[in-house]
Amino acid sequence: MLCLVASTAISTALHAQDTPNTTIHPGSPAYLDSLDGFRGVKFGTEFGKFTGLVLDQDRGKLKLYTKKNEDLTLGLAKLSAIVYHFFDGKLQAVTIHTTSMPDGRTLTAIANSGFGAGTKLDPYNTIWQGETAWAQLSQNEGTGEVTLTIGDAEISRDLGNYEQQQAQEAAAQL
Repeated sequence: MLCLVASTAISTALHAQDTPNTTIHPGSPAYLDSLDGFRGVKFGTEFGKFTGLVLDQDRGKLKLYTKKNEDLTLGLAKLSAIVYHFFDGKLQAVTIHTTSMPDGRTLTAIANSGFGAGTKLDPYNTIWQGETAWAQLSQNEGTGEVTLTIGDAEISRDLGNYEQQQAQEAAAQL
């Protein structure tokens, strides 16, 4: 009987470990990690899985796109643009732009509600660093414009290495 109770307890404990709590509530970088993308599209998604994208900038392996017929609202914030960053054909980051002071304040409140207080780099820049994702909010005090970028940590490291390599190659041409 004792063995049966012990094996049931061990089985229950192992099952509990195999079934993690998948509900992560907004308010911390863990929520940022749980999103793993933007509007249900995961970071790392191949470019070919998207439709309606229009090339905005071509920087070699880094390409920036906007989307035709994009929903330019996020909660109560009216957005001026959403830019999708692809590095080496994979979704690396998304940048969300506002142009008015009220919408900038709303986007700031959304980011703080979603990801927590963040780390202030200076009065106008806040960053959040999760395990697999990151975000940065930049504010222009004069114009009220706010930009929120959300990105994948691993693909962003690869992009950083690529940009450093390109800078070194360009420096050799000086």
